[in-house]
Amino acid sequence: MLSRIVLLVCVLGFAAAGRSFERTEYFHGEQVWTCVGPSQENFQKIIDEFDVWRVGDEDLDIRVKPHQMKKLMSLTGNCTVVVADVEKQVADHQAELAAISNATGPVGWHDEYHSLAEIHSFYEQLARSNPGRTQWNPKLGLSTQGRDITMFSIVGSGTITRNLLIQCGIHAREWISGAVCQWLAEYWVTNYSDGRWANTRLNIIPIVNPDGYEFSRTNNRLWRKNRRPGSCVGVDLNRNYPVMWGRGGSSTDPCSDTYMGPSSGSEAETSVSVQALRGVDGALDMHSYSQLILRPFGFTRENAPDEAKLNSLGLGMRNSILNNGGYRTSFTNQKSIDLYVTTGTFEGQAYGSSGPGNRPTSCLGQTIELRPATATPGFQLPPNQIIPSGTELVGAFNLWFDYFRDNNLANGCGGRDF
Repeated sequence: MLSRIVLLVCVLGFAAAGRSFERTEYFHGEQVWTCVGPSQENFQKIIDEFDVWRVGDEDLDIRVKPHQMKKLMSLTGNCTVVVADVEKQVADHQAELAAISNATGPVGWHDEYHSLAEIHSFYEQLARSNPGRTQWNPKLGLSTQGRDITMFSIVGSGTITRNLLIQCGIHAREWISGAVCQWLAEYWVTNYSDGRWANTRLNIIPIVNPDGYEFSRTNNRLWRKNRRPGSCVGVDLNRNYPVMWGRGGSSTDPCSDTYMGPSSGSEAETSVSVQALRGVDGALDMHSYSQLILRPFGFTRENAPDEAKLNSLGLGMRNSILNNGGYRTSFTNQKSIDLYVTTGTFEGQAYGSSGPGNRPTSCLGQTIELRPATATPGFQLPPNQIIPSGTELVGAFNLWFDYFRDNNLANGCGGRDF
């Protein structure tokens, strides 16, 4: 498989061109602190006002600028510096990427991160090479700035009775999300088995936030949102979905990294994603970082109607990741609310239930937070982690596929707006 990918890279001309990874925004004086134990009131203020990288059971990783340090100390005094120099972390990361890209020898496709155009070409070539069981839609929709949002599909044998969706790259800086989706797509097509894929269609959105992703490559490596224009640019797309929009865990401040947007489903990218969810029986949103498998609900501690199914499936996936692939990577299986309140998310939209007592209109919606577990390296995950990150998920996704193949899902699947 690797030799074919190397050839693909050379044919498309991406490896030979080289990159300098220029950027326009820097992080001098910034640090990442791990802080323990803020009050619930102060916790929400931190989420709204700071760039929170990770939320654990009892602590948070928070990127803090020099002028914010005093304010953060007033909200939670128990903090430890875990990244002393964010600028150095980003610069070292970019130097590593440039060295790989500019190497004189062949570089495997999954050994580096790629531009949006390269990613789209990768999927197009994968579809052309496997016409009997794949499809490529280069025009699923358009982003805020007019970039293409695309879809790659693996279509199983027989009459399609199960439709699944994996979405990648909703947060711009989470590069490992899109990279792992590429590895998995290539793996699944190469190792296609009629038995596992019978009657199943899997759709993959390679990068649902193309504007933000490209901006993170050329301007600001730590950019999270889309590129909606305004006094402060961008909306957190994962707070903009119609289901339970604006009911907690998101900000009304356009300058916040969790800004929910001016209205429910206001963003072009969100609208495309919602349309892709129609008729879907199960959906996964790929993020980083924290090593988590999350399930509904994000807005209440009451159990979702399918709590037993979701918990059992998540636990099986968690155990598979730990015990298969040879990496012994530990993921946590939990409800989204166990981290913090979130509404207007892809996971919530996919599950499609507007409250604990209401049946969902899509069957299962989940979120996977990929490697790493800590702020070092945080979003700057070295590209040599792409293949391990994909490899350890193979067994977990086999459980996911088999669940939908083997179970009669009578939940009124279909997806709709609220």
